[in-house]
This record gives sequence, C-alpha cells and structure tokens, in this order.
Amino acid sequence: MRVAIPAPRGGNWLGVAIEDHDLGGVAMVAVTIRARAGQMERTWYADGAAALAYALGQADDRCLPMFDFREAGAE
Repeated sequence: MRVAIPAPRGGNWLGVAIEDHDLGGVAMVAVTIRARAGQMERTWYADGAAALAYALGQADDRCLPMFDFREAGAE
C-alpha cells in the first residue's frame, strides 16, 4: 500500500505548526518547524499529546510562534 504524504504548508512563514493528517486510514500528527527561510523539518507522531509537547518545546526553545491547525477538541 502506498500512502501519499501531505506537502507542508506553503508560504513564507517562520514558526512551529502542528496539524492533523490521515495517512492511509491512520491518524497522525505532524509537527513542522521553520526556524529560518528555506529550512524546514517535519516530525510525525501517532500520539497527539507527544506531538503537542514536542511542538511547544520547540517553539519555546527556538523563540518561535506556534500555530495549532488541529481540529477542535484535539489533545
């Protein structure tokens, strides 16, 4: 089975973004970090609480804003 991984949010932004995704029927949470223009890193989590903790920690450590694009009621 092939699963298409969603492209990161486009645009010219800096910060930490957390988003829900459905990858082949599996609920996953992506944390995308853009600390500088042209640099991006993304980490995938099955556990929403772990993803949120990581996103908050990275935003705090790097002095970046955090954008929460998860559905309402997410962990």
